[in-house]
Amino acid sequence: MEESGTLEIPELTTGTASGTQQSQIQPEGITSHDGGMLDPRSLVLLTLLTNIIAVDSSAIWLIVLCILTTAIFSLCALPRRLFLGWAGFEIVCAFCAFILPAIAPSHIGVAVGVSAFWFLKFNITAAFGIAFFTAITPHQVSAVLTRLRAPVFIYVPIMVMYRFFPAARDELTSIREAMVLRGLQPGLWAMIIHPMHYLELILIPFLLSATRIVDELSAAALLKAVGAGKSADRAPRTTIIPTRFTRYDALAIGLCIVLVVAKEAQLWMS
Repeated sequence: MEESGTLEIPELTTGTASGTQQSQIQPEGITSHDGGMLDPRSLVLLTLLTNIIAVDSSAIWLIVLCILTTAIFSLCALPRRLFLGWAGFEIVCAFCAFILPAIAPSHIGVAVGVSAFWFLKFNITAAFGIAFFTAITPHQVSAVLTRLRAPVFIYVPIMVMYRFFPAARDELTSIREAMVLRGLQPGLWAMIIHPMHYLELILIPFLLSATRIVDELSAAALLKAVGAGKSADRAPRTTIIPTRFTRYDALAIGLCIVLVVAKEAQLWMS
């Protein structure tokens, strides 16, 4: 190598090259407990179907089936800590909705029961929302929208929204830490005693931070040439992130089929 004056590059095998490329371009996620990747399309389908059936139906057994469907999927997709928190809140809502009015038959008990019943339904949306922001990476969402040839007016709002909420959560955490450093005590008790003052201390810095976040996301979109494929002389948007159908997607589609069959049975019985 020294006599020829050239640099010899060792040849990579196919398996080594593909493994190196896969580790570099595919982001690591916490989509499942064993590293499986969820497809956002199956998650969107299950989210819409479960929420439509749960909100539209008045049959208790069908609502319970939607909750069990969400619990099964969340148990497989979410981290244990988040799943236990969601399940605990759902159990509390079920107790207030069905048991509390029976043991405390009063106007307050009925009002709490009705509110808890609706929280029981809307908590399903919360579970899938947590799954979106913890089990799906922004790279996967961008890859799916690119492969679906989504137009710019659909691609940009979805990606901005998907990247905005995690950044906004970090900004809120930073604001609370800054309040503690200044001798303030942010928390539930402070919000109850002085709600307007608490909102003023939180809301004004957060709005300023949100403006900065939106500007940064807009600059990132310009650097990535979002919308460059609209011209005929430019290449369309592409992606190198693979989208595969896994057993978690099969689980989501199977749960969708179960919900559709149950809804049809409920309509037939009524």
